[in-house]
Amino acid sequence: MDHFYFISDFGKATLPSKLELAEFSKNGENILLVLDSCVCIDIVNIFSEKENSKVDKTRIYNLIEYAQKHNINQFSLYSLVESCYDRKTKNILPGKFFDFKNKIDFAFQVPIAKLKKNNYNFESLNFKAPEIKNQLLNLLMDERVNIFYAGLLKICEIAQRGLKTDCAEKNILEFIEWMENELDVILGYEYMLALQIFGGNTKFRSMLKIGSSAKEKILKAAWATAWDLFHAKVSCHRDQLTQIVNQKVYPIFVTKDSNLFELISPQVDSYFRYEHTRLSLIDGNIPQCYSKSFMDILNKKFIELNLKRIHKNTNRTIESERIKLIIKRLEDSLN
Repeated sequence: MDHFYFISDFGKATLPSKLELAEFSKNGENILLVLDSCVCIDIVNIFSEKENSKVDKTRIYNLIEYAQKHNINQFSLYSLVESCYDRKTKNILPGKFFDFKNKIDFAFQVPIAKLKKNNYNFESLNFKAPEIKNQLLNLLMDERVNIFYAGLLKICEIAQRGLKTDCAEKNILEFIEWMENELDVILGYEYMLALQIFGGNTKFRSMLKIGSSAKEKILKAAWATAWDLFHAKVSCHRDQLTQIVNQKVYPIFVTKDSNLFELISPQVDSYFRYEHTRLSLIDGNIPQCYSKSFMDILNKKFIELNLKRIHKNTNRTIESERIKLIIKRLEDSLN
């Protein structure tokens, strides 16, 4: 299926075949397509612009047809929250949320043949307005997205001092020590992104607009990437999504963002869980500027740090106001 990337909790994935779907069903699991925000917006634009839409409709139609053919559900809640959240008011825009949700749900319900021919009357349908709990939303921001945003801002701050490859090892150590001693949270995907950016892999710099002369572009990119990483993390969490949708599911994250896909989906050889924490053993694509001996030491340090914190902080709560102060300082430090 052209232009889409699929990610499961074991890394890069493909849409299951009929035979594979039967195996999942035998194990009592249902495939759940978790849609990235960019995928959701493309679906919305098909309805908003119809034949004038510049969206690559083929990939959308193929995805919907696959879901309908195999009776597979989609999950777009996280994307809707990302797309409809107003950072100024710290609330969801209810009209936008309602409109986006209805169009995405309808797209997967209307027969694909009618959808392709625009043979439907979306406006004639009556949808029930969903309940929006802004208190829970703000908790989500404080305890998840803001932490990822802070980590990305720290990468930007270090990067602005220079990205010579002979400073790569020093820079990544500074980032890890900052997570340990100031942020008080160890971030996995952000650590992987820092490894790539500090190690000279230029294609990942666009995720944070590294090198941009406009500070607002950097902040906007960091915020968007924080959402992307949050979305990707929770979208592959089987147990959590099983509780949300009230059925045993095997989630597959669907995105068209190639950088996000490459960052978060190296081949996972194995992993183990402890409550809500997962530590993965992966075969990563590490920039060559890092020596093997350094990476061996770094990997050992990173795993030990995580294990230490798992046992130490099982009942730890996030100090949201302290995180906000860290964000303010980092935002002010950027040029």
